[in-house]
Amino acid sequence: MTMSAQEQATNLVVNRLPGQTWNWLKMNDAHVAVDTQSGTLEAETVKPAALAEGADLAPIGGGMGPDYDRWIQTAEPAAYHTEAGQHIEEPLKLTYTLKGGATTASATRFDIAADSALTIIMDFAGQSDNAAGTAGFSTKLHLAKGSAVTLVQIHRGGAGQRIFNDVGAVLEDDARFEVVHLVMDAADTYVGCQADLKGDRSSFKADVAYLVQNEDLLDTNYIALHHGKKTESAINSAGVLRDRAEKLFRGTIDFKYGAAGSVGNEKEDVMLMDDTVVNKTIPLILCAEEDVEGNHGATIGKLDDELMFYMESRGMNADDIYELIAKSKLEAASRLIPDQAVREDVQAYIEAHQRAGKE
Repeated sequence: MTMSAQEQATNLVVNRLPGQTWNWLKMNDAHVAVDTQSGTLEAETVKPAALAEGADLAPIGGGMGPDYDRWIQTAEPAAYHTEAGQHIEEPLKLTYTLKGGATTASATRFDIAADSALTIIMDFAGQSDNAAGTAGFSTKLHLAKGSAVTLVQIHRGGAGQRIFNDVGAVLEDDARFEVVHLVMDAADTYVGCQADLKGDRSSFKADVAYLVQNEDLLDTNYIALHHGKKTESAINSAGVLRDRAEKLFRGTIDFKYGAAGSVGNEKEDVMLMDDTVVNKTIPLILCAEEDVEGNHGATIGKLDDELMFYMESRGMNADDIYELIAKSKLEAASRLIPDQAVREDVQAYIEAHQRAGKE
């Protein structure tokens, strides 16, 4: 018996804000309908010889939430682990070719041993025909004492793709987790990222850059849970909205009881290219501990008049100035990619897809 499209659809609640705000603002979470998965999305893998496969992890929460975890659990996970004290210089590269006309998913698990280090680069790349499709990703990590991970995820799925990207990590004492997210090209993109700073002196940093245009949507949820003492977090987001695009940024720093001496910072810089865009930003600091420091700030709007005057006086018109600044935000994040070949490829992609106001 063949199921109808309605019977195959699943309604998910994703990117739920840890502390709820007014419901009428429609910022507490996102409600999306997705089809039943039609298969696991395999990656083209360049794996360092020193990196072993296999990992046995306890459940780890992500920024997308439990609905998403249940939806994606049918995807057979790829798994990797490091050995204690192992510093793997060569990055693990996973390149996914997103499929049109299908709903596919991919799950990856990492068990990072004590005092070891690993760089992971994931490239979500669409096909040239921009055929409509949905792709879901889940990346979960356990970082043991003194370990370090840099995770780079590149979104360039194409105009027809809808992408769900969930990240969750648990950090033990002195562990360090750094995330770089570049969102450059997709129809609708949902990103959730949660770091549980369980261990003392553990740290989490997220650098996010995006360009959202046409009538596309970017919906994000970044969460730093401070459990350990003297933990640190930093969430930095910078991007550009143009045409009729919409973006919702949720950034939460949650100081749990016992997280004495911890520090959390979040900052967003949004440039609005057109009056028709929709920008929503909700920075949130939750605190159950007195001896902590939390800071947030946002810069939202058009370029400063003095900067515009300075650049126009040197022969640039307003459109070119805005395009230059838009490009620079993505390129700044691309320079954080710790692999020259991938970095140059991404910078070439940015150059090729920069509209420059001449279409």
